Amino acid sequence: MKEKVEIEKVYTRKKNGVVPTLMKFQNGKLAAFTKENIEFTRLRCKEDANKFGALLMANGSLYQGLINNTEASELTDTYICVRNKRTNKMTIVPIDQVNLRNTIYGGLDQIKKSSLSDDVTKMTLLKKFGGRKASRFVNDQEKMRMDISVVQDSLTETVNESMLDADDGVDQVDNTKYFDSIRPPCNKDAEHVRDIYKISDVVPTELMNRMEEEAKTVYQTSLDQIPISSEYLKQTIASIQQSTASVENLQRLKLIIYMDSLLNLIKSRVRSLNKAELSQISEKVENNVRERFSDPNSSASGSRTAFSTEKALCHFLVLAFLINDKFEADASILSQELNAPRAKVIKYAHIVYGLPKSRTSILALKLPNKVPPLPTKFARRKKT
Repeated sequence: MKEKVEIEKVYTRKKNGVVPTLMKFQNGKLAAFTKENIEFTRLRCKEDANKFGALLMANGSLYQGLINNTEASELTDTYICVRNKRTNKMTIVPIDQVNLRNTIYGGLDQIKKSSLSDDVTKMTLLKKFGGRKASRFVNDQEKMRMDISVVQDSLTETVNESMLDADDGVDQVDNTKYFDSIRPPCNKDAEHVRDIYKISDVVPTELMNRMEEEAKTVYQTSLDQIPISSEYLKQTIASIQQSTASVENLQRLKLIIYMDSLLNLIKSRVRSLNKAELSQISEKVENNVRERFSDPNSSASGSRTAFSTEKALCHFLVLAFLINDKFEADASILSQELNAPRAKVIKYAHIVYGLPKSRTSILALKLPNKVPPLPTKFARRKKT
């Protein structure tokens, strides 16, 4: 090498310009790698456009770090000199630097953060090494602590109980017209229970005629392969499968497919029915339920409100009566399926003219003129 080296070119750092990055690996060395198994990515910080980070994928490991010198300091800046051995000329280039750390250490840090708190650690030590008084003290403290899982279960139960209506934000209004809007059309002067509701008023005839293939498929499919989660509906299907594939039984299967979609709507918490999966059996049924049970008073298309839930519930209860030879349904079973208290199921059954039998949990469809009138003032949740 000659004693003197000629500086051929000096590159200056440009604002927002990308320059070579000098990588330093923490907690170990990077083993040999090739272009095929390495990928380097430069990232810009969302909160601060002047900060950059780096990600390096190499040998199946992921490294990350914060790039410094992304903007030259007023006092210091970092450059490297690159010498051409053949010409003995040198080029001065600005660089960034990054300390890369394997992401596995981040996981270890997270584990440390989630370890027991100092308070819990002290309690554990007291219980293990302390005397009888210390042990009693710790036991008393543990009894006073509330298990988070218990809180979650209690909260879930409370939410489920308030699914149909709630004490907060209720309107005390005359609901005569409202009940008529959520209840399927009915013959209030019917002389026989079978004449109160027409199936075509609950499920459109045009849709029923197009569900022939789905009903036959459900009839022929093993119960554990039918995409319905409701045990109540599955047991009803099982009883039908044990009978002949008559027109009446196929019609009941069509109603059950529709009930499954209504049940999914009732249990759903989404605000838009367009985004809710309501049936895994029939897209035709799903689209029909979306159209019929979205709130017509909402400005947004396909909105699911309290109106949607209550209308779907009333139609579900009517269908529960219609698929039964005696026009009956068990309130306890429906309460479990709907995740609602039995008292509320009975209250909404009253809207569709279903009353509980004496000393049983059975609800029976009654002639409207024999059903006690509903209260003119009825607590109803405000629409959301």
